[in-house]
Amino acid sequence: DPASPTQRVGGDPIDGFRTVRHAVPMLSIENTYSEAEVREWYQRMIRLTQTGDAGGLFDNGDAEDAQDAATGRTKGPKVVCDPKIDGVALSLRYEKGELITAVTRGDGEKGDDVTHAVRTIRAVPLRLQPNKDSKVKVPDILEVRGEAFIPLAEFDRINAEREHAGEEPFMNPRNACAGTLKNLDPKIAASRRLGFLAHGRGEMSDGFATGYEQLLDKMAALGVPSAGAADYARSADDIIRIIDRFDKARRDLDYATDGMVVRIDDF
Repeated sequence: DPASPTQRVGGDPIDGFRTVRHAVPMLSIENTYSEAEVREWYQRMIRLTQTGDAGGLFDNGDAEDAQDAATGRTKGPKVVCDPKIDGVALSLRYEKGELITAVTRGDGEKGDDVTHAVRTIRAVPLRLQPNKDSKVKVPDILEVRGEAFIPLAEFDRINAEREHAGEEPFMNPRNACAGTLKNLDPKIAASRRLGFLAHGRGEMSDGFATGYEQLLDKMAALGVPSAGAADYARSADDIIRIIDRFDKARRDLDYATDGMVVRIDDF
């Protein structure tokens, strides 16, 4: 059975990499290091929802919440803030619950098929299976977007082993992870014990999820891990507070981060 846990050790090396076109492009995100720019972005989102140019973000029962009764100020759309993991972006394609391909971001339109290595990552389900208490159905198609990474404790272990063997230590976890995924021998990936956390979606069957919070909940019910540190906001002040709080908490995580992603919850 290709989904058996015994297959995690890695099979035979592959001959080379195949290029795969993404069903939905893997776009980049806008960066800022400025609190003022975060506030300006959120004000822009409020204006878009007020004018209706954002596709109706208050269509799902939120219209009555658009006005804050205490202050009279217009509430903005619900946003989600979660860690930006400093790893290698992947798109995992599941068809009828089975992992079919794992593809790197590449140029955003197409990437390299690294399924041989990703199948060794224990955090990646080889088959989507709802937990016993869940009513979530496995969709016909679900592309899970997420980040592969080397946990910091594993990175220290790998470098200690390399130094003991007289080899140069790796400079940082991200580059080491990228090199691991691009190794033709999947046993190398298995030995380095990569992690994976989901942070988005590509193509998915109609109706599986209408927003990011729902997507995380449903993926978790199917065995797909996410960072678990997502927080929700309805004002710029809340967003800034969440970012400041995470800036202190992130130093205790076992993976590297390089910021937070702030996104509209409603797809």
